[in-house]
Amino acid sequence: MAHPNCIEGHVCQRPSGRECHEPGCHDPAGTLWGPLWCPEHDRERLDRIGASLDKIEADLRGGA
Repeated sequence: MAHPNCIEGHVCQRPSGRECHEPGCHDPAGTLWGPLWCPEHDRERLDRIGASLDKIEADLRGGA
């Protein structure tokens, strides 16, 4: 059974039994890459990580 709040295009797992780690969010947590976040906040978190890695790559290539 996938996470009850799993969003399309996001791989989920069973809820961890915890609430989402994001302040103010009380949705059930539990995704493949973030057992402490609900699917929506885990996607946002992974997008932030991806954007940071893209910037690091651009900086290493001499881009701005």
